Amino acid sequence: MSDNKKSNKTQKGFGNQLLSGWGYFQGYTSIFVYILGAILCFIFGVFTIKAARNNKFKIVRVSVTAINGTPKRTPRTRKCGSRYCAYDEYETDFSVEYTIDGTSYQQNLTKTTEDRPVQIGNTFQYEYNPENPSELREFSLMRNELVGIILIIIGIILCLFALGTYYCVNHDNCRMLLGFIGAPGTRHIY
Repeated sequence: MSDNKKSNKTQKGFGNQLLSGWGYFQGYTSIFVYILGAILCFIFGVFTIKAARNNKFKIVRVSVTAINGTPKRTPRTRKCGSRYCAYDEYETDFSVEYTIDGTSYQQNLTKTTEDRPVQIGNTFQYEYNPENPSELREFSLMRNELVGIILIIIGIILCLFALGTYYCVNHDNCRMLLGFIGAPGTRHIY
């Protein structure tokens, strides 16, 4: 009789086995998502850092001095939660003025904005070529080294999450907790 009690204690019940199996699924799926996210963060982080280091353009603030023609209005909609919201896009041709090393430059640009057209007096951040200051292009965060560093740090954090989840999958109690959290029908409990 004592052998029977002993064997019952070592066997897992059906519920524990189900949660343990669901924990494997939940854990390995999470690990896959974390690793995939980390790889993407590393790739885009390295790409952004390289683009920033190869970027010879410098940042300048340009001021709108004149509006050339009438801004073109285009009605748009986008999903806002469970409904759609209407907004307008305006494509505006305008003239800007900016100063580099005491020399003033003027240029005609086009910009698309939401809800309001570009107006005289607005300022925008652009990048100029130091070898040819009349050459402008729109400012992009993808050419900012800090953004690349932040992406790499996020990738490292995702790798740590993956390691923690792997540890959890390999330990019974933690794996069953993963299974409980991810199991269908348990959402209303927590």
